[in-house]
This record gives sequence, structure tokens and C-alpha cells, in this order.
Amino acid sequence: MTENTPQQETMMTENTPQLIKAAGGARGLQMPTVTIRRRWTADVLYEHQTTDERQASGLAMRDALEAATKARANLAGAYLAGANLAGAYLAGAYLDD
Repeated sequence: MTENTPQQETMMTENTPQLIKAAGGARGLQMPTVTIRRRWTADVLYEHQTTDERQASGLAMRDALEAATKARANLAGAYLAGANLAGAYLAGAYLDD
């Protein structure tokens, strides 16, 4: 098994579980979160909660990009390699480097 270099690690868009608190402050379900990071610095540009079903279907990144576009998030320098954007509505998205 090969390991990623530190540069590859910072470039990767990660999907990390985030603990969601249920009513009354009790611990609830873990919801997958799509984190869009800047390609070279790994700064977080946008985070979007998704479902296991959307993640399994490969559409979670598309949903995150559409939500970021709707929120007018600045995604300049985002690392989007491997993202399936077929059918994504990204009109007005700011993606310049």
C-alpha cells in the first residue's frame, strides 16, 4: 500500500463524519460532511452535510458545490479532481484561481 505525500494529502477533498447533536443535547447520528479545501493550502472553503445515500451514489460533491454556489462561497483554488459534476448547476460559481 502506498501512502500519499503531504502535498497530496492537503490537495484531497475529504469526506469526514461530523457529530450531530440530537434534541436535548444527547449524542445523535453521524452525518457525512463534504469538505471542499483549497488545493495548495488545504484551507477549508466550504463544508456541506450530506447523507450516506448521496455519498454512496457519488453525488455528494455535486450537492456540496451547488450549495456553495447558492451560498455565493468563494471556491477559488478548490481541489475538485474526480468530482462528478454532470448536471450540476454552477451558474455564478466563483472558481477562478
